[in-house]
Amino acid sequence: MSLDLFYRDPYMLDFLGLRDTYSEKDLENAILAELEKFILEMGTDFAFLARQKHFVLDGKDYYMDLLFYHRGLRRLVLVELKLGEFEPQDKGQVELYL
Repeated sequence: MSLDLFYRDPYMLDFLGLRDTYSEKDLENAILAELEKFILEMGTDFAFLARQKHFVLDGKDYYMDLLFYHRGLRRLVLVELKLGEFEPQDKGQVELYL
């Protein structure tokens, strides 16, 4: 099985019904309200594990937006929500979580 099958761009999230201006928290709430549809959009074998998963590193608190487990890959999958353009610090944030 190819890993290319697990990467999709773009994800179509129109079903969430968000209009115009919304925050990352609004996006997270809408995703959780429609979790089944969201998981089906991502693909098969995903299981929801946590929302705002808290961990402490070097005495600092961090929160992962959404955490899933992919049964086929036997791997955790982090979904870090960002609005707007990709910024270098976004990559650094996810690498810290990994």
